[in-house]
Amino acid sequence: MKIERVATLVISEWEHSGEYTCHGDGAYGLIGEQGQNLTSLLHLYVHNGGHLKKDISWYAPELIKRAKNKTRATRIIKELDTVAADPLMQKCQNAAAETYMQSAIQHQLEFYPFKTALAQLILCDMGVNNGIWNKYVKDALQSAPRQSERQLILSAMGIRIKAMKDHGIWDRYEGIRRRYGWYMGLWKKDKNMTLAPFQPRIEVNGRKVNIGKDPITVIEAV
Repeated sequence: MKIERVATLVISEWEHSGEYTCHGDGAYGLIGEQGQNLTSLLHLYVHNGGHLKKDISWYAPELIKRAKNKTRATRIIKELDTVAADPLMQKCQNAAAETYMQSAIQHQLEFYPFKTALAQLILCDMGVNNGIWNKYVKDALQSAPRQSERQLILSAMGIRIKAMKDHGIWDRYEGIRRRYGWYMGLWKKDKNMTLAPFQPRIEVNGRKVNIGKDPITVIEAV
């Protein structure tokens, strides 16, 4: 299985329990597309034959605006929840998510040639949770340029966690602490960082996710 597929399966469990629907917090789908990412997803859906009641540009701003409402029923867009059950939309969501994962990895490969599945999975989580253009790897390299891949990804996670603490997010959200702690746990158990110790089914946020038996294919630096 390709790492971008593994990352989509794993991270979508943290983001939205693997569901394709509205989150009720201004986000939509497997990895919580918002803003331009949601608009791009809807363009992909319509381009491939899907149908929406309103102009594509309406949905992202409206969903974010509704996030301020008190109840889930008033925060979500019911049409998008309905569309989420369309196999075409689910196919588009998976395609969009995997493309996002590829971009997250490729950006960090500009700074270091990560070659292991676990490191690239963590890069994807950083990309989804903190933005593709996050500087955790770059900052870790600036503090210690000569690090092994195993040490570098640990250093990047440490900087990431510190950033969450500095912004007050760490103490406020128990789910964030569990999520980051989970990756740290994988790092401790998987000395070769292949994810092989957790195949074929890895437990993510209390649920079993099938990531296959075969060695995971990573993205190579160009």
